[in-house]
Amino acid sequence: MKLQSHPLPGGRIGHRSRLDVAVAIPVRDEEERIAACLEALARAARHAHEKVHVRSVTLLLNNCTDASGTVVEDLRAQLPFPIHVIDVALPPERAHAGAARRMVADHAARSLDATGQAGVILVTDADSCVSRDWLSTHAAAFAQGADAVAGVVRINPSDLAHWPADLRRRELAEARYSALLSQIAHVVDPDPLDPWPRHDQASGANLGVTLAAYRRSGGIPEIALGEDRAF
Repeated sequence: MKLQSHPLPGGRIGHRSRLDVAVAIPVRDEEERIAACLEALARAARHAHEKVHVRSVTLLLNNCTDASGTVVEDLRAQLPFPIHVIDVALPPERAHAGAARRMVADHAARSLDATGQAGVILVTDADSCVSRDWLSTHAAAFAQGADAVAGVVRINPSDLAHWPADLRRRELAEARYSALLSQIAHVVDPDPLDPWPRHDQASGANLGVTLAAYRRSGGIPEIALGEDRAF
């Protein structure tokens, strides 16, 4: 994953010596990928240590039936930030991404309460690997006065190589179609706060929001699909 920041202007919080960050990650049976996710986040934390203080990384294990929790515990001592693991068994009607993302983001918000309203919640997914500059790029956007940042999410080429050829062609066609729609929207109704080149992604795998804006918004909607774009 590579972050491309598109800040939405709001209250400036960049005068602090380091930005207080809480990371929220919903997890559903990701024993094969959660280690890579946390190791990538650790690289980003070490890269940004002068600008960003990762106060906590919270993982919500959403009805996991595999060894995701064990993998996290085995890594805990190697990570440069505190890890909080919440293991929940949600009823079938709530065991979806929207409920899990809201719960883990709410927990991250509570972990930032001691900062007043100056902290930032960052959200990613357990099957994603953030870029080395993920935290520092977020910090730069919030220092410019952003309330929220939506980053680009790209498919790992090594994963893409295992996709059937027809699925790869459809993914490429969808990406081109989405890019054209975004370009048309820019030409028809340009937004000075989101200049070209822009992107139209608002994925839960790469979102950031100030604690104050998160509180004002009411949090992530608890809906089964599209909670990230709705938020």
